[in-house]
Amino acid sequence: MTNQENWVANRNRLSRLTEGRYLTEADLIDYSTGDIVRKATADELRASIDAAKVDGGAGVIDVDGRSCYVSE
Repeated sequence: MTNQENWVANRNRLSRLTEGRYLTEADLIDYSTGDIVRKATADELRASIDAAKVDGGAGVIDVDGRSCYVSE
């Protein structure tokens, strides 16, 4: 899945989420290593979507000093 496709899928899913709840279908991924950190929260998904609008689609966010993005 391309970054743009991932962004669109996450944006569509976001409308069904309650703020701050953990997702079952989206993961927080370390941008440098590609490792799954943990399940993403709705807030992290929102932040990643917003970042994708600025950074060209990757949706990189800072989580506890670590560069990450949210993906399904």
